Amino acid sequence: MAHPYFTPCPNCHGTNIHIAEWFTDSGETEYYGACDDCGFEDDAHSATEGEAIDHWRHFVSPADAEDEGSF
Repeated sequence: MAHPYFTPCPNCHGTNIHIAEWFTDSGETEYYGACDDCGFEDDAHSATEGEAIDHWRHFVSPADAEDEGSF
């Protein structure tokens, strides 16, 4: 079942999406969306999980992903 917070992956249209953590050299934690189905990762890192969710949901809409095909 698709998670209600995430749009499908813009690469494979999969729905197994999660927010991953990235630890910077300075020790800060940044967050980004990642697809468990194909391994696609959002290249924008955010300061909070909520910002990462918002970015994943809006950086490519499902209609745009269908028009553009795979990245």
